[in-house]
Amino acid sequence: MAAKPIILSKLPDRHVPIGQALAWAAKKRGVSRWRIGFDIMRRVLGRQKLSPDEYFMYGLHRGEMTDAERDAFLGGRAVTALNAALAGGKRRNLSDLINDKVKTTMVLERAGLPTSEMRAIYVPQGAPGPWPILSSAAAIAAYLLTPGHLPVFGKPLAGSRSLGTISIIAAQGDQVELGDGRRVNALALATEIVAAFANGYIFQELLRPHPEVERLTGPAIGALRVLTLWQGGAAVPLYTFLRLPGKGAMADDVGSGLANAAAFVDLDTGIITRAQYANDLGGTTVDVAPVTGMPLIGVALPDFARAIQLATQAHAMFAQHGVIGTDTVLTDRGPIILELNANPLQSNFQRCSGTGLLNPKYRPLYLAALAEKGITKPQRGLPLP
Repeated sequence: MAAKPIILSKLPDRHVPIGQALAWAAKKRGVSRWRIGFDIMRRVLGRQKLSPDEYFMYGLHRGEMTDAERDAFLGGRAVTALNAALAGGKRRNLSDLINDKVKTTMVLERAGLPTSEMRAIYVPQGAPGPWPILSSAAAIAAYLLTPGHLPVFGKPLAGSRSLGTISIIAAQGDQVELGDGRRVNALALATEIVAAFANGYIFQELLRPHPEVERLTGPAIGALRVLTLWQGGAAVPLYTFLRLPGKGAMADDVGSGLANAAAFVDLDTGIITRAQYANDLGGTTVDVAPVTGMPLIGVALPDFARAIQLATQAHAMFAQHGVIGTDTVLTDRGPIILELNANPLQSNFQRCSGTGLLNPKYRPLYLAALAEKGITKPQRGLPLP
């Protein structure tokens, strides 16, 4: 039997048992399975491009929802098409630059915005740079085992959905201690990194959450995602949520199977109003933090206004790009930008808020942002206008 990987490099297959979900939803709503099945199919094939899994994960099976509320939800394919339209076309698309965590950090630092300190970078063909460049598994292992280099936080250079993230706390002999308490061979870890992330991997300072946030997330970092749209010459904040790591997690990853959650935060007040576990069916709320058990609802986040301001300032560095998701960490020394995402998937938002992306509040803002890109008429594959 193959050894269990040290780091998660791909999302596990995880599906809703559709037959059971249909039967349960039909019984709960007092309708036939055929009626719910037909509703699923028209949303799979229509402009929403929802998968059957998404239908249940977003809670569209709930009997109290209206058809208009169900119509506001978008599946992953529809969101990707919407984000691509807002990116401005291939010739003006900054997605590759924004998703490159090293280049983005350099741009943000030059603008004077607080970012997580870069410590070292793995790239297969090493080249001189402002940080130590590691070009092999042996070089990575040597770096991690050198006194004074730890603790660090590692992640893929151009990754997403927290895949490949890891915290490395200390070293002893030929082993390193991970943030979840495991001790692993440094070269074995480095070999996995090289095999899984050929495009590059970075090591940053290991940030510590603000004490008030740590009461919710535990010691692992839970990023605050702020989504902004570019319109009228400025970045307009649309929504925000706080990722809540699960027990034993080293980061707010979505694929480990740990019971991580997301908490929707009111944009005007910075107060958590609703939360949901990532793998629960939509509409199933969670009122306490997964790790600490502390109450979530009604908690006001520290330094919230500054975090929103940083997100709008970061977006201004890439004004041609119509939509950006900024991940900011509320640390013990203030908000710090962790990374930017050029194709924010919106799934966490639709789960933790219990509302669809094209709800009456957000739909006009998306229409205005698209209009600035010259899109005012229906286009194939685009859920708006």
